[in-house]
Amino acid sequence: MRIWQNKLVKLFKVKKLYIFLLIIFANLVITVFVYKNSDGTGLRSIIRTANAQSLPLTFLNSWAQFMSIFISIYIADIITDEYKTGTLKLSLLRPVGRVKLFHSKILALIIFNVVMVALIVLLTYVFGILTFGWGDYTLYNGTNYYGAQGVLLTVAAYALIIVPYTAFGMIVIFIAVLSNDMTTTIIASVELSLIGQYFNAFESLKAFSIVNQIYFFHELFVKNHDLGQAVLGIGVNLAYIIVFYLLSVRAFKKKDIVF
Repeated sequence: MRIWQNKLVKLFKVKKLYIFLLIIFANLVITVFVYKNSDGTGLRSIIRTANAQSLPLTFLNSWAQFMSIFISIYIADIITDEYKTGTLKLSLLRPVGRVKLFHSKILALIIFNVVMVALIVLLTYVFGILTFGWGDYTLYNGTNYYGAQGVLLTVAAYALIIVPYTAFGMIVIFIAVLSNDMTTTIIASVELSLIGQYFNAFESLKAFSIVNQIYFFHELFVKNHDLGQAVLGIGVNLAYIIVFYLLSVRAFKKKDIVF
């Protein structure tokens, strides 16, 4: 529990966290502005139901493209940049093994994902209340959900999306361990997410694309209710996490950190 607390405190001291949230807020403001000024102007908005209850689920897929970039930048900062500045070497001068140090980076990734998702939901709800009011229901996939049912659906969808965020993060960790440059790590990770979108064009392959999982994993549980697809989605994400964990651990053990 103390490790979690230490990582949480360190995360809130990172300026990048607030920059990420500022970007999210800016996107909210712009989208709402487009919505409110779209009548007769030809402008379009993703907002279909203007109330705070529906807003988080309306933006859920939009946040995915931002989060893939945020995760890449954050991991590049805590691994590649720390390697370049010698912080990783200083950590190893203490009685901390490489595997334990590596596990602390994975823990940092998980905490980052959980905190970012929680803050995004909170920010979207608050902004929605200030802009549109709470509303009478949550609209999702053409269905109205009333009261606590809508809030629980929103919480469940955002909690589920943490799984593919973590799987994508493990891939980025592997790239970061192999790379000695922060910029290279970020560019390679972002390019990976862009290339992964092409797999969505192939029906037989898209279920195995991490990008497809980032965008649609939550729908397997809160929208489609297809047990077979849900099991496949869990398996794909676990496969990414396990495979890239093993590859990353091996690479981290061999990496020349103490130079």
